[in-house]
Amino acid sequence: MGGNNLTNANTVAASTLSVSGIGLISNGIISPRIYPPSDSTTAFQITKANGTTNVLNVDTTNGYVGIGTTNPASILHIVK
Repeated sequence: MGGNNLTNANTVAASTLSVSGIGLISNGIISPRIYPPSDSTTAFQITKANGTTNVLNVDTTNGYVGIGTTNPASILHIVK
């Protein structure tokens, strides 16, 4: 494991998890859950290390997930 760093079962993490903004990360009865402060088209995002290139976007207003786009237009919208 990666000490205090976020990791998965097969790798060692290079850094700690950093969370900014307002929201709630908690343990649910079944699994961990992430709650944004309010529904929005960019409620949860993952970017590349440069901090500007979007990898994943969760739109909690419309129930859409975008991979490679910040503006998903369907339930699952993938842009290569």
